[in-house]
Amino acid sequence: MSFVLGDFYVSAPNRWGGSSTAAQTGRHPALWRANTFIPVMNSGTIIGQMWIIFALSAALLASFNPVINKRLLSDTDVTVVAWAGQAFGLPLLALNLILFFGPVPRVDGWFFIGILGSAILNTLAHLAATQALKDGDASIVAPLFVFSPAVTLLVSSFTLREIPQPLPLMGVGLMMIGAYLLALSSWHEAFEPLRAFVHQRALWLAIVASVLWGITPVFEKTAIQHTFPENPTAAAFGALLALTLILFPIMLSRARHPFVQVRTRLRGFVALGVIGGIAPLFGYAAFSLGLIGYVSALFKMSSVFALLWAFLFLGEKDMPRRLPGALVMVIGAILIAV
Repeated sequence: MSFVLGDFYVSAPNRWGGSSTAAQTGRHPALWRANTFIPVMNSGTIIGQMWIIFALSAALLASFNPVINKRLLSDTDVTVVAWAGQAFGLPLLALNLILFFGPVPRVDGWFFIGILGSAILNTLAHLAATQALKDGDASIVAPLFVFSPAVTLLVSSFTLREIPQPLPLMGVGLMMIGAYLLALSSWHEAFEPLRAFVHQRALWLAIVASVLWGITPVFEKTAIQHTFPENPTAAAFGALLALTLILFPIMLSRARHPFVQVRTRLRGFVALGVIGGIAPLFGYAAFSLGLIGYVSALFKMSSVFALLWAFLFLGEKDMPRRLPGALVMVIGAILIAV
């Protein structure tokens, strides 16, 4: 995932598809490994459910991005917004890593595979999503971006041995249904995105973006698991740095006078940088402690928070029609959390 939204343990290193003691015993990895920056905690206690608070905190912060991005994109190239939003978050994230989450941990080759894989997939997903929105009707394309948690649950069950329980699994399903309803432009066209899927290239691109965004958390958690001692902040910084480096040449090739655009809207990019420097701290900590399928679903709550900000700050007039989808998402979040 991305917290420009980028893409963000206490566990034995579970190399792709390999087994671990946690998987064999049925215990969640976050309950037993020592020598880590995340304290050992019992999942049955309030402290043991901190991943929920972390995930919702990341979603809350990320929910301000659409409001800021909407204003920036009125006169700024999309590639400039994508790159600068990430780049401005790097100093704050690095400062947090050095001051509060140091020393910098040791890493192995799987760490670099994780952050590079996350950066590449996030870049491809962003490009696919942008092209889909450019080529197709946003009211039909946007609902198809909501299926990434299902992909995350499926892939992580094989690669990380994270097997979901029935009740939270229902919650994930409700979160996706609610997000789908929230993205619709009209209740009268509820199934139009699915009917048009076969015939429109833009909708295929939207599904590709959703699938890629569903796979990135697996790479991100792999990066976290291969810091020694495990340090989610180091993985967040590495992934953000890699994504920034990949987006930089794309911005230079597509945008005219990109740095002039950045200077013109500096205040907005600083705001994105503050969010981009803090939200990954919560997001990657949530990944380290919870099942990434559940965490990815809770990240979708940013849509509900964003709806509230749009109503308060942008004069959103369509709140009554979007409210049922928001309520379905809240119910889904509750099922995941219980």
